[in-house]
Amino acid sequence: MTPGVRTTLRALGESIEQHRRARQQEHPTLGLTDIYNVVVKLQRKAALTAEEETLADRALAHTLVDLHAQLDRAVLDAYGWPHEATDDELLGRLVTLNLERAAEEEAGKVRWLRPEFQAAGEAAQGALATTGATTGKKAAKVKAAGAAKWPTDLPGQIGAVLAAMTAAGEDVTTDAVAEGFSGATTEGVAMVLECLQVAQRVARVVEDDGSERWVLRA
Repeated sequence: MTPGVRTTLRALGESIEQHRRARQQEHPTLGLTDIYNVVVKLQRKAALTAEEETLADRALAHTLVDLHAQLDRAVLDAYGWPHEATDDELLGRLVTLNLERAAEEEAGKVRWLRPEFQAAGEAAQGALATTGATTGKKAAKVKAAGAAKWPTDLPGQIGAVLAAMTAAGEDVTTDAVAEGFSGATTEGVAMVLECLQVAQRVARVVEDDGSERWVLRA
């Protein structure tokens, strides 16, 4: 990430924070939940109630929507991704990127967000690379490794489960996925699968004997 991109992202983030703080200072009863409930409806171009119109006026919500849109575009530019990408496409790119980073870390390469604090004294690493795709073979290695660590963050866990299911190429049980990662639990894998089901990426299959299996949607 170039210094110019960092400057742009920092400036937009500060603008959003300053906007929210100013509106809340002028209207002390205006909470962030109130603000963003309206912002989300405006982003979806949904009609506002009379009460929500009042909240939108107090929060200058249309300005906040524009600031977030600018930030979204700047983040996409930072990754080199197209502005018109759909949510599903972005999820796919994030999963791919997560798998790439997991493979790098397994090989001993860590991309510190703030190396001056997190990895003081270590050699500087290259700029963020976001191109390229994770192949089926790479995903299969994640599953086949057995000793691969279970990520501590939800995005990482989602990427790990998707990689394991892609490598399996067939229905899997929560136990089977959990066994592929060090530190994973059946309950943790089940939670990730439930999240993916809500996102319509996987489907539950209930057998006649009552057992459950999971299949990755195309």
